[in-house]
Amino acid sequence: MSMEIIRTQWLLHIMVVLCCSCEGSSLLCYSCSASIGYGSACEHAELFTTTISHHECFYKNPVCATYRIKYDNDIIIYRSCKKADVCLGLSKRYNTPQNQLLDCQTCNDNQLCNSAVERYLLPVSSRLILFVLISSSILTSVV
Repeated sequence: MSMEIIRTQWLLHIMVVLCCSCEGSSLLCYSCSASIGYGSACEHAELFTTTISHHECFYKNPVCATYRIKYDNDIIIYRSCKKADVCLGLSKRYNTPQNQLLDCQTCNDNQLCNSAVERYLLPVSSRLILFVLISSSILTSVV
């Protein structure tokens, strides 16, 4: 085998790994908390998607959660990765007039879904088409 064919095969293997590793079972969620009413990035995540930190979820069946809890006269918003039953657990824990769960929403349909704005990620089918096009152009240039 010539060096050019070996190099092309390695390149194809690397592209397969990169292409397949982009779509995993892990979920990315925004992660922040802030008091409501002060104009924080966490409060207005749809406007500050590039400045809010985000983390990969490691729970089994994770969800991205956004919830608000009232602590006496202060309302805190939270965005983070949680287990699927987070809202049920929070409603049991924060159910007094002083400490009260005001709302809780979860999602897991796309990456970073716990903001008001959905972010566009290249779907798997598009990545596969792109991979086929790139790999076929590489192979025809080698042959």
